[in-house]
Amino acid sequence: MLRVAYTTAVLALVAALVVVTLLPLSGLQEWWIRAMAFPRLQILAAAGFVVILCFFLAPVLRTPMLVTALACFGFQAWQVFPYTPLASKEIQLAPASDDQLRLIAANVLMANRDHDAVLSLIRRESPDIIFLMETDQIWVDALGPALDGYETVLAKPQDNHYGFVFATGLPVVETHILDLGDVDKPTLYAALKDRRDRSFRFVGFHPAPPVPGQDTDTRDAKTAYAARFARKSGVPVVIMGDFNQPAWSHFAQKFKKIGGYLDPRVGRGPLPSFDATHPILRLPIDQLYLTPDIALVDYSRGEKIGSDHFPMLATVRIDPAVAAEFNIDPPELSPEEAAEVEQMVEAYGATLELDIRER
Repeated sequence: MLRVAYTTAVLALVAALVVVTLLPLSGLQEWWIRAMAFPRLQILAAAGFVVILCFFLAPVLRTPMLVTALACFGFQAWQVFPYTPLASKEIQLAPASDDQLRLIAANVLMANRDHDAVLSLIRRESPDIIFLMETDQIWVDALGPALDGYETVLAKPQDNHYGFVFATGLPVVETHILDLGDVDKPTLYAALKDRRDRSFRFVGFHPAPPVPGQDTDTRDAKTAYAARFARKSGVPVVIMGDFNQPAWSHFAQKFKKIGGYLDPRVGRGPLPSFDATHPILRLPIDQLYLTPDIALVDYSRGEKIGSDHFPMLATVRIDPAVAAEFNIDPPELSPEEAAEVEQMVEAYGATLELDIRER
């Protein structure tokens, strides 16, 4: 009786592994299917456990179940491998310099009332650029004392978890609160200069998670536009924010490839940023993407701030000559892919009230 129960349980676990491994490859767009590709680290650990269990099955079942479980384990491992120290880095760390810039991006959690933790973080790090998400009016008021010393503070308080606060002491050429097709989910765009008068762009991005029933073509067009709109001028670009999807997700990978960005997590480790309150259920959903003409001095995860997200900290140099020594060249789109992307971007840009690519 126990043998039958054990066999049934292991077969059910193997079947579950097959489902969560194969369904995200089906092309189906239901949010719950796409979400299966999120916890790959956790699925990988579970697959390893199931592999061990398969060794104790009856001989007639052992080999097929073991092969199936190992195949699932191998696929999940292949998906997360780039985000381990075993993989080659896209960005090597550059030496520190007096022209470096300190950046902080954090989803503070709108309901979080541990304002002092965030204020202490800002005062301790003295960042040149701050991008805080999920800020309502209560948060904006509470942040005032820590942001008084910043020449530019742009706040967009909202009660729907998509407000933000941007602050910088750097010279500002222009800033915009952009509607990339979601009026209530704004994107921050800033054209800035570093202390050596070198131009660059900072984009604060906080898109919604996978939405049930969203049209695939529209989503792909929005992804392409969001990845490319800041690139038209050819100046360096930094993108930070809560992407609501892990670094290995289809959305994040497509965003990165279309925009020609580099990811400091590759070859360095996943640095899971959410959920800060659950050590086992963590995902790397707060991203930093850099164009290859930006050098990275440091990238780390900050301490807890009372939110369900950890803050992400980065130090960069807007120095293409230095960056060329430490960064790889991102893979280029094929001519066919580039033409398709350009067509999508042009068409989607025409639907927006402000097409920032024209600037």
